[in-house]
Amino acid sequence: MWSVVIKILSILGIILLLLAAFALVILLLILFWPVSYRGGGSAQAGKYRVWFRFRWLFGLLRGAYVDPEDGFRVKLLWMTVYDSGRKHGDEASEDRKSVRDGDSGEKARSRDARPKQPPREAERDQSENIPADKAGQPLSGSDDVPTDDPGEPTLDRSGVDAKKEGESSVGGEAEQRQPLPEKSSQWKERLRFWLDIVQDGDNQELVKHGCTRLYKIIKSLRPRFLRAEVLVGLGEPDLTGYAYGGYWAVKPFLGKKCQVAVTPDFERKILEGELALGGRVMAVTVVHHVVRVLLDRRLRRLLNKLKSQN
Repeated sequence: MWSVVIKILSILGIILLLLAAFALVILLLILFWPVSYRGGGSAQAGKYRVWFRFRWLFGLLRGAYVDPEDGFRVKLLWMTVYDSGRKHGDEASEDRKSVRDGDSGEKARSRDARPKQPPREAERDQSENIPADKAGQPLSGSDDVPTDDPGEPTLDRSGVDAKKEGESSVGGEAEQRQPLPEKSSQWKERLRFWLDIVQDGDNQELVKHGCTRLYKIIKSLRPRFLRAEVLVGLGEPDLTGYAYGGYWAVKPFLGKKCQVAVTPDFERKILEGELALGGRVMAVTVVHHVVRVLLDRRLRRLLNKLKSQN
C-alpha cells in the first residue's frame, strides 16, 4: 500500500521537476537568446515600400511587416499567430455584406413608401352624418366633439411657474458663486504640490537615472549595420549643393558599419532611394534597466506622495 503511494508521489515529483526545468529553460531562452531584426524601405516614382522582419531561436518565432502589401504577420513554427491582412480582408467582406443589406433595406422602404389608396365612400358618408348647427360647426352635444365644463375653475399656473423659475435661478447663481474661493484654493494647493515635486532634488536625480537607463536601452536597440543609396534633388542647384556638402561633412563620423551613398540631382526636385538596416537585441538587457528603475527607492517615495495627494 505505502509502496504504491510512494511510487505515485515520486512520479508526480519527477513530472513537476521536469515541468519546472522546461519553464526555466524557456525563460532563459527568452531572456538571453537575441532577437535579430531587419528593416528597410524604398521610394521610387512616387511609390513607397516599407518592410520589417524579425527572427528568434532559428526562426521558431518570426514575423514580417510589409506596407502597403501584406501588413503585419507573426508565425510560430508553421502556424500563423497573427495576420493583419486577413483581418482587413474579413472587414472588407463585412462591409460588402452590409452594403448589400442596406440595398435590400432601401428597396423594402421604397415599397412601404408607396402612396395609399384614397378613403372609401363609407368613411366620407359617416363624416357627413355628424350633426351641425346653422353656421356649419358640429354640435357640442355630439360624442365626437369634446366639450369644456364651464363649472370647473381653471388655475393660472403662469405666476407660480415664474416664481419657481426665479427661485431656481437665484439658487443656481448662489451655488455657482459660493464654491469659487474653494476651487481657487484647491488649484493653488495642487500647483504648490507639483512645484514641490519638480523642485525636489531626489525627484530630479530620479529623472536623470531614468533618462540614463532609457539611453542605454536605446543604445542596445540600435542597428548594427545600415546601408542606403539615395538620389536627392531640391529643385535649385545651390540648395542641392549645400545639402551634398553637408553629407560629405557628416560622412566621416558615420563609421564603417554605416554605408550611405548620396547622388545629387541639380536639375529636378526628387527624393528616391533604398534603405536597409539590421541588428539584434536581448530581452535581458531591457529587463535589467527597467528593473533597476522600478527598484529605486526614490520612485517608490514619489509614488507614495502622489497616492497621498489623490
